[in-house]
Amino acid sequence: MANNSGAVVNNNTVVSSFPITINTISKTQTGYSINLTQADSTASFNSVGNMVDWLFSRLNAPAPPNQAPVASAGADKTITLPTNTVTLTGSGTDPDGAVTGYQWTKLSGPAQFTIASATAAQTAVNNLVQGVYSFKLRVTDNLGAIDRDTVGGNGKCGSA
Repeated sequence: MANNSGAVVNNNTVVSSFPITINTISKTQTGYSINLTQADSTASFNSVGNMVDWLFSRLNAPAPPNQAPVASAGADKTITLPTNTVTLTGSGTDPDGAVTGYQWTKLSGPAQFTIASATAAQTAVNNLVQGVYSFKLRVTDNLGAIDRDTVGGNGKCGSA
């Protein structure tokens, strides 16, 4: 199949990631009118030839820019020793794709700590001692964009 400018798509060509939404099809006095949306563009057509030309132009259009995911490291935590474990409850969302990775790291605080599962959204941090800790959650999406958020924790002395 070719459009008016000569661009060709052969039989059985698979075009991935090219969703088209048919918004309306209506009968007119001279035939039909169709309204389509592809990605971030919407157009109406009374001619199949014009519709095919538009679709070909969309095949060559640049993809919309990737939107970064949104990281949330959760609320700050306080523990009273001898309790020495806290659960970090992070999350991530991606408005135009999927979250593919999480990474927890310690930014500051005493040297003694253990992150149980540094690549999980929610994880325990064990072996905490008295002091103020800060942890960073890094969220990655399916196209490699990242976002970061931090959470603090305070280990206080107390009586059991």
